[in-house]
Amino acid sequence: MRSYRAYVFGAIFVMAATISSGQQTGEITGTVTDATGAVMPDVTVIATNTATQVSRNTTSSQSGNYTIP
Repeated sequence: MRSYRAYVFGAIFVMAATISSGQQTGEITGTVTDATGAVMPDVTVIATNTATQVSRNTTSSQSGNYTIP
């Protein structure tokens, strides 16, 4: 009986790990510049998933760079 419980617990653990590892993540990075190519610091950058309408935002750095996880 004990080995059966251990087997079930192990199977549940493996299934949970497999499901959670299937999540895909990424990030968006870039540099904000104006029409002349000059960097633009402190600009709010917003990325919206059009399928879910979920938005994430960040502010560009002093060098115009931004990253949205």
